[in-house]
Amino acid sequence: HINWMAVGSKFSATDNDLLLDGFVDPSNRKSKDASITYQWSVADGSTDALCDLLPECNSPPTLPDLSDTALVPDGLSTSYLKVVQGNLAPGAYRFQVLTSYSCGSTTPFNSQNCEFAMSNILVVVNAPPEFGVAAVQPNTEVNPFDTDLHYFVDLWEDVDVPLSYSFGIETLDGTVFKLRSDYSQTAYVSKVPGSTKNALIWIQDSLGARSEERRVGKECRSRWS
Repeated sequence: HINWMAVGSKFSATDNDLLLDGFVDPSNRKSKDASITYQWSVADGSTDALCDLLPECNSPPTLPDLSDTALVPDGLSTSYLKVVQGNLAPGAYRFQVLTSYSCGSTTPFNSQNCEFAMSNILVVVNAPPEFGVAAVQPNTEVNPFDTDLHYFVDLWEDVDVPLSYSFGIETLDGTVFKLRSDYSQTAYVSKVPGSTKNALIWIQDSLGARSEERRVGKECRSRWS
C-alpha cells in the first residue's frame, strides 16, 4: 500500500515546493528490516479521466526533467519526491512511484523480472490569470517624488476568483518594491518613489497563481532609467 501526502484540487507551484510522499506503511512490509527501493516518474495527466479542472486539463503540459538535480535535489529513488518551486508549468501531471523489495534501483522496475507495487497521483498545477489589459500613465515626463503614477488593469480572466492586484516599481539596481499588495480594486495611484526603471503590476487568482506585467516610460525613458 502506498500512502500519499494530500495535494488538493489545484497546486500553486510558483511559491511552493511540491512534496509527494510514497512511503510504505511499516505494517504492510514483509519484515521489519526489509529494504525497499523506489522509482519516481512523471507523465502527461491532461488525458486522465479524473482531470476535469479548467483550463489546466485542456492541453498537455511541458514535462519537467526529474533527473535534473536543480529541479529534484533529492533524486528519484527516495521514499518521497520533491520538486523545487517554480519548475512546474501550469497543467496536469500524473506522478507515479514504483516500490519493491526485490528490484534493483538503477534500472526501471518494469523492465526487470521482479515484483513491484505501483501508485499514481494526479497533480493539477494552477494557471495564472490571462488575456487582460495592464497600463500605467503617464509614460512621459515622469519625475521622481512629483509625478502621480496611475495604474490600471481590466479584463483579466481566471476561473479561480476573486482576483487581486498588486502594484509596484523596480529601481535602477533591480530592487522590486510593492506599493500596494492584494488590492481588490483595478486602479491605483501613487507618487513615483525615487529613481524608477519599471512600473510593475501583478494579477493574482484566489489560489495564488499570478501574472506579472512591466511597463516602461517611452519618450521620457531617460528619467525612468
